[in-house]
Amino acid sequence: MIMNDLCNLLQSLAPWIDEVYPNSLDPEKLDVTDETDALVVENNRTLDAYGNDTFNELKPSFNVTVFYSKDITVERLGGSADKAEVVLWQALNDHGWYVSGIQHYHDPDTDQPIVAFVVTKNINVNELT
Repeated sequence: MIMNDLCNLLQSLAPWIDEVYPNSLDPEKLDVTDETDALVVENNRTLDAYGNDTFNELKPSFNVTVFYSKDITVERLGGSADKAEVVLWQALNDHGWYVSGIQHYHDPDTDQPIVAFVVTKNINVNELT
């Protein structure tokens, strides 16, 4: 499944993320501010690359939201949060994911720093397993 592959990829590319959740956060984690967690939710799925009266590519897009621990350290990130994010986005790009719509803000309830972005990938339907 594409979402599970993306979640596993995020976990492997960003070891500073404690847990990656598909579709929804664990309800017990909603008030936890000492862990860095990511939430992945499908945004949309477009059919693309039409030819011979059919589509030849899927273009799934996912919203990724990273809830930073309020206690995260520069050492854990391998540098600043900005550097860690750029390294992650470059690695996602190297794996065929296009990153867009980047937004930074703070959770109004927990005051956790948050980064949200959208990833999209073109997938040839003949390469689906």
